[in-house]
Amino acid sequence: MSATGQGEVNAESWNFARIPHFARLSGLPVALLLAFAAIPQEGLGRDETRALERFSDLPAEEQTRIEAVVFSAILATDQPLLRAAAALAEHPRRLAAAKLKPEPARAFDAEEFAPALALKTKTFAPSSAAWKSVHRRLLGGRNPPPWPPERMRWDPGRDALILPESPPDSATTLTALLRGDWPPDDRMLCAALAALDDEPSRNATADYFEHAYRNRDGGVYSGIRLADVWDCGREFEVSDVETIAWLRRVGGGTTLVSPVPASRHKEIYKQIEVSFVGWRAHWSLREALAHRMLEPWTDPEPQWRGARDDLDKAWILCAHDPERMSARMRTHPERDAFLSAVRADFLAAADEAELARRDAAYAARAELAAAIREAAREALREEGLLGLGVR
Repeated sequence: MSATGQGEVNAESWNFARIPHFARLSGLPVALLLAFAAIPQEGLGRDETRALERFSDLPAEEQTRIEAVVFSAILATDQPLLRAAAALAEHPRRLAAAKLKPEPARAFDAEEFAPALALKTKTFAPSSAAWKSVHRRLLGGRNPPPWPPERMRWDPGRDALILPESPPDSATTLTALLRGDWPPDDRMLCAALAALDDEPSRNATADYFEHAYRNRDGGVYSGIRLADVWDCGREFEVSDVETIAWLRRVGGGTTLVSPVPASRHKEIYKQIEVSFVGWRAHWSLREALAHRMLEPWTDPEPQWRGARDDLDKAWILCAHDPERMSARMRTHPERDAFLSAVRADFLAAADEAELARRDAAYAARAELAAAIREAAREALREEGLLGLGVR
């Protein structure tokens, strides 16, 4: 059984009404104005390179301390997007989250959900031929999975942070900050997702699809989630273990036991598919919004690229406040309704004060990478690693 993928949205053509107020006043070509949005630098200047060389000579404990000081200084910077990022880092849901070690082969217990099958569970690692075959056949060899080992993840089923297997070292993190990018461990993306993960009633569904995929012979594929295979658009096996687990955990309970009659397969698999499509639509919007808040210099995932400007407008309307964004999503939970409401609200009559606020928000988004970069440089100056009076 396979899930149906979301179609890509066609990008809208630019017109004068969609140009930010500050852009229209400047009289510059739209393409040039869009290019003004700062992006992280590909390389570092001579001063930053020398600072990193000095940094690399320091003891490991001192490197860790300076990394923390620089990151804290960035979040303490008086810039609208950085203030919003600092609020994400202090969001109660992120602070309360359990911190869990990665379990890429976390799967439902065959003994609990399908004991009659007497399955012998075998876990396939990404290095195995069996894993590579399934990865290639179902997922086209795309990555992730497996999840990059240097990144943490937000687990929406358990309201938890999944810690990275191999966290980036302090020099790598500092390099990213000096380029004007966020730390490469995705800590800020996780903070944004935690803040937007606002419907605990969906936790059981989310947790189900976070479990590892298993075939009917009991083979568990480490790092390939049920969410990945239900999103693949291809035919795949569904084990009775996962069938009964869904019926009990998500579907409201069941008296059905394994082996599941073949006559029930199509009906139950359709129910699982419907629950996945609903979950995917819910979570995909939140993922797209999280990325657009933190990384306005990047393109969204393909299915959201045509809505990039509307996602930006949504954040501007909400003053980059995740609580206000959650309220908007509760009012308009469906993608099309959400985007239509954003467009309508943005085109609604606004006084000069509101236009000025929007101008400032557009400017802050365009300046975010530069603000990260300059705050990192200033913090390194304070530490004596950059500029005059270096260590």
